[in-house]
Amino acid sequence: MPANNFTVGRDVSIVINGPNGQITLNGITDFSAKPATTTLKSKPLSGIPQFAYIPDGWELSFKLDRMDRGVDDFWAAFEAGYYNGTNQAAGTVNESIQEADGSISKWRYTGFVMKLDSAGDFSGDKKVEQSLSGMASQKISVA
Repeated sequence: MPANNFTVGRDVSIVINGPNGQITLNGITDFSAKPATTTLKSKPLSGIPQFAYIPDGWELSFKLDRMDRGVDDFWAAFEAGYYNGTNQAAGTVNESIQEADGSISKWRYTGFVMKLDSAGDFSGDKKVEQSLSGMASQKISVA
């Protein structure tokens, strides 16, 4: 639930759908979505520059505390599919945010591909943190 009208991290829920069904990431501690753009720049003879931005997809990242073998299984299946010559189709990410007024905003990132950035560092009494990142073609409002 939002706090004093601020959206906080626990207000978001994420569902990742890969080409073979839902990918479960337990223990997500951080989700980041950043729009990518292509920058256009023109400097006409008048000397006054003109600029424009073109949408160029989205960069998504996930950090999680390792709670189970889900991330490792995802990557092992991805590798096996690649080396077996299986087409690695894109998926989607569904994002839901509970707003301060009680409504729920829903978004879908399409054309999503994901990679494992870190399977984690295993050391003494420290928790193991994992990270994944990916790119999506477009963010679409669902509700």
